[in-house]
Amino acid sequence: MTSRSLPALVVVCGIDGAGKTTQTRLLVESLADRGLDARAAQTTGPNTRVTGALKRTIAPRFLDREDDLARAGSTATGPASAGGWIFLVRGLWGSWTTVLANATADVLVLDRYLYDDLVRVAWRYGYEESRLVALSRLVPAPALIVRLVAPTAVAWERESDGRTTLAEHEAKRAAYDRVFAALDTDGAILTVDTGEHGVEETRDRLRRAFDTRLSTVAADSRRAQR
Repeated sequence: MTSRSLPALVVVCGIDGAGKTTQTRLLVESLADRGLDARAAQTTGPNTRVTGALKRTIAPRFLDREDDLARAGSTATGPASAGGWIFLVRGLWGSWTTVLANATADVLVLDRYLYDDLVRVAWRYGYEESRLVALSRLVPAPALIVRLVAPTAVAWERESDGRTTLAEHEAKRAAYDRVFAALDTDGAILTVDTGEHGVEETRDRLRRAFDTRLSTVAADSRRAQR
């Protein structure tokens, strides 16, 4: 590990079914082949035995209730709108704890980040995107943000849990567009349509983006080993 206090951070974001988990794994494997301490992780909130049990028992019921309220138009107004803060707190906590837990890595590649929680709150709870993105200043700034997109019908078919309708999936994608348009990332976003580009081609584009944005990480690591 070099004198950096945190690893170089790459975050892979995008609509469900766009290929985040696959591309996270492939990028980490590629970086590890170069001799880097590259790690993959998911930022899904506090990862303790207690919170794990809560996720398994309470989360499905909470999401079912959220679906019912959202479809009734009740999450954007009244007391139910406060539910958005649950996801904001989860996103902030999860982003920090996951990065700190991997502080000794050269590169940390995250499958989802705070940005995905901002999208959920904008989509399900109607929070204003320009205000939500201000929270991105409270978490470590990624060196590279990968946003994976796919045609709605394609991503919806790939989606694993089947919780959303096709129309809801389209609305969530629109929320991703608005949130990412509002982010100030200094050109650090790479957007790839995985409906147009295959798995290998997408992987290669991520590698090239990494080389462009983060080439100094490899050099720092080699110097530290001498």
